[in-house]
Amino acid sequence: MDWIPAAACSREGRSGNGPCRALCAVAVLTLALPAQSARAAQSDDCKPGRIDRWARVAYVHDGDTLWLADGAKVRIIGLNAPEVARGQRPAEPLADRARNALRRAAAGRVGLEYDEEREDRYGRVLAHVYSEARVNLTAGLIAQGLAHAVSYPPNLKHRRCYQEAEREAREAGVGVWMHSYFDPVAAKEVNRGGFMRVKGCVKSTKNTRKTTRFRLAENFLLKVSRIDFDDVFRAFPRPASEFSGACLIVRGWVYNDRRSGKRILTLHHSDNVEIVRFP
Repeated sequence: MDWIPAAACSREGRSGNGPCRALCAVAVLTLALPAQSARAAQSDDCKPGRIDRWARVAYVHDGDTLWLADGAKVRIIGLNAPEVARGQRPAEPLADRARNALRRAAAGRVGLEYDEEREDRYGRVLAHVYSEARVNLTAGLIAQGLAHAVSYPPNLKHRRCYQEAEREAREAGVGVWMHSYFDPVAAKEVNRGGFMRVKGCVKSTKNTRKTTRFRLAENFLLKVSRIDFDDVFRAFPRPASEFSGACLIVRGWVYNDRRSGKRILTLHHSDNVEIVRFP
């Protein structure tokens, strides 16, 4: 059965979940990005409201993280790129391509546009990043299929742009959308942590004081905090208590809960959910 983006089922919300308008095409990108990323990277939704600062890039770690010449580490908002090799862990497919694409695009100076939250818990600067020509680098990478779009409140300023860039890549079948490594993993078969797409049907639902938890498999839980509850569930046609039997594809970072021994993925926004089947 065809997947349906959860946000497409929603009414207009505070983050703007209405239908995305058509993107403005451009003839040339000065980023050394492929032609298919041009529309997404320079659409009206992708343009900065302002550039908060300009800086030179000292080092690009991977497709979503870079260091500035002043030593600041920047985690680019709105995407997750394949992980490069680290220690004994091999690189994920397309990791080097994503890093090299960002290196080319970020050559010279980059512009940083801050969102609601400017720093994460690891001390990294959070920003939307632009080339000197003010081309949105996140949209360009996503449109090439070199990263997944991820909506993470409260930094949602350009989420419609990034969702449209992903739609382009998905329809074109490029990058992560043509490689089996990035296909959704059945919840019962998840055996690692990190960012991934997971598929499964809700077996049961449990509310706690701070979260709602959906069991997709014996050892896999989907968790939604009270803080993000409205952002996630306003897209769905039924309340969470009636989710038993719903089949979903979700995306996010999976971790192993030491206390329960279960794999857990925390959902933060309806953009990160695809409804496969609703009972």
